[in-house]
Amino acid sequence: MTRIAVVGASGFVGSALCERLFFEGMAFTPLARGTNNAARISRLGIPIQRLDLVQRETIADKLAGHDVVVNCAYDFAGLGDGFDNLLHTVKRLRTIKFIHLSSTSIYGLEPKPDCITEKGQPDPQGWDYAAAKLRQDEAAFRLHRNGIPTYILCPGNIVGPYSVFTIGLAEMLRAGRMPLVDGGGNPSNLTHVDNLVEAILAAIHCNGGAGERYFVTETRPVAWRKVFEDHARVLGIRPEFVDVTSAQVRPFLAAKRRVQFKHRAKVLISPDFRRLARQLPVVGALYGLAGSTFHRLSEKSQNRIRERLQWPISLRQSGEALPMNSRFVTAQIRAHYHSPNKLATQLGWKPPLNHEAGMETIAEWFKFAGLTSG
Repeated sequence: MTRIAVVGASGFVGSALCERLFFEGMAFTPLARGTNNAARISRLGIPIQRLDLVQRETIADKLAGHDVVVNCAYDFAGLGDGFDNLLHTVKRLRTIKFIHLSSTSIYGLEPKPDCITEKGQPDPQGWDYAAAKLRQDEAAFRLHRNGIPTYILCPGNIVGPYSVFTIGLAEMLRAGRMPLVDGGGNPSNLTHVDNLVEAILAAIHCNGGAGERYFVTETRPVAWRKVFEDHARVLGIRPEFVDVTSAQVRPFLAAKRRVQFKHRAKVLISPDFRRLARQLPVVGALYGLAGSTFHRLSEKSQNRIRERLQWPISLRQSGEALPMNSRFVTAQIRAHYHSPNKLATQLGWKPPLNHEAGMETIAEWFKFAGLTSG
């Protein structure tokens, strides 16, 4: 029996994969940095093994004896050492197969037309997250060239029960006016988590197709307007759309690329970080210098800096602010559909859910979570 190691098992995708493997009676080991977010798989009665990818010397003990390693870990903050350690260990153990979750983000916030298939040239376009994911892909391809059959799956934004993206979209629709870019006609390129799990299983079971990248999206384009309307319907609310153009949104793409820096800056001025940092002598000295400089500024200047670090940036239209650099707005500017046809033809992927069936799972989960109106 094939033994599968699921790295990042406590995360959203990892948990969904573990549930599926459990109910199909497959042999697998859930591996996670910690167990704080592991409630979904803990209820299955399966022990979760701790795995810290930064500790290279401990990884081999956890992966030994497994035929397939599936990397579901979301480790943007430490994309260097942890991922490299994982690949180093997989190579040393001569694992039979390695499956890595990448992202369609590697084509940037405004992809070029050639990205409708996997033959397109990835271009992060200055987006930190996309550049980091592309570096992971390149390292995974090197692993394949070194003799470990490797599959790279590229989903879009992942939706479904427990999805952070789905929860965020529900919150934004409830908040009021939703910017609709160019009529909401661009393809959403969303990926239901159950279909992504099916793609992982297809990669586990197939005998060929290694060393390539595969898109995992809807089997047909679904426009953003329909996505918003369907989510609003199951929430029991009526969406209020505000028409904006891609030209109005485009300046905010640069702000989205800077979100990594802004996030770090917001952490740096937070009270908790300052309190902890002052306990370190060197950092404390640097903090004192930066802090004294900041606090010598006028109150107006200090407030202006704080305001620049707030999320989201807004555009005023008809006297009201619109969250123009929200991910649900900037994502609408992507004009091209990333077809999963290659995944279906080469790996035999048969997604269990179309858009309508996927919305039914979201509707049931909204009811369970108490998110619906009425």
